[in-house]
Amino acid sequence: MNQTLRINGEVLNHSELLKKEEIAENNWEKEIYHFAAWLTGNDDTPILFKTSGSTGMPKNIEFTKKNVFDAAWRTIKYFNLRYNQRFLLCLPAAFVAGRMMIARAWACGADLLIVAPSMQPLSTLPPDCKIHFAAFTPPQLEKILYSKNKLLLRNIDTIIIGGGVVKKELNDLLLDMPNNIYQTYGMTETLSHVAVKKLNAPADNYYHSVSEEIRFSTSPDQSLIVHVNNQEIKTTDQVRLINSKSFEWLGRNDFVINSGGLKIHPEQLEATLIKLGILKENRFYVTAAKDQEWGERPCLVTLDLISDDELQLINHHLQKHHQIKKIIHVSAFDYTPTGKLIRKKFD
Repeated sequence: MNQTLRINGEVLNHSELLKKEEIAENNWEKEIYHFAAWLTGNDDTPILFKTSGSTGMPKNIEFTKKNVFDAAWRTIKYFNLRYNQRFLLCLPAAFVAGRMMIARAWACGADLLIVAPSMQPLSTLPPDCKIHFAAFTPPQLEKILYSKNKLLLRNIDTIIIGGGVVKKELNDLLLDMPNNIYQTYGMTETLSHVAVKKLNAPADNYYHSVSEEIRFSTSPDQSLIVHVNNQEIKTTDQVRLINSKSFEWLGRNDFVINSGGLKIHPEQLEATLIKLGILKENRFYVTAAKDQEWGERPCLVTLDLISDDELQLINHHLQKHHQIKKIIHVSAFDYTPTGKLIRKKFD
């Protein structure tokens, strides 16, 4: 394992990284150098990774340096990443996505270009800056695509997207991009992604395993089980299994609306409404509201006022049990520290 890490073109050993951590003026930099120092040190003490808390209270999970190296190497091998390339880190190193970008550069000896996490992470880079591999959240990508930094984005060889669902509007913007752009599937428990789905031409509808060592199965209720590192990790994601290496994602079990025994996936309902052009993307979400007769019925939580006529039009396009029972108007949505929408259920 490498005992140095190249950051912004400077090769740094363990003691130099510790010094960088000590003098760093910003927390986001301290987090980077702290994790980098752990990677390059001789101490084999495991380190704690924090979950984002999108489906419950955040928790800590312990991983060894070998765990991190093995997960990083799977990505390196899948995307054919090399030591003479430059990786961009624009995600917080307090969470798994940011840490694993550091680990990938460390594992293969690439140059790690670090910038402050923001909604416009490319704004401080020169227009001729060459980046070979980068990871973004969906909101970051959307902001970049509508800015003057779009050209720099187009010149990144491979882009991975994580931390949330890629909405239709964003997906459409990515279709004609010349890079290789993938949505990732993974979680802190798997140390970053275990599967990816290509979003631009040739686009794919299915997630595919990133390693021969990773395979998938499902539980009786069609929840995904990830087989990795001799473990079975049971998820709360409903999928349609294509084979042991591929699946179609349907939605989160946590969010499923159980209406008289019929399971309704709010993410699919949202996609239908967006495709119809009835509601504005990112201005609403569908969740469960308690119903005396059916147990639960779909409820629309929205930032915009919806009239009775608009609700009637919405329900006209939906199957009977999928129709919206209740509308709740809110002034703002709640998000986790990593920008994931927190879906509330209502009485």
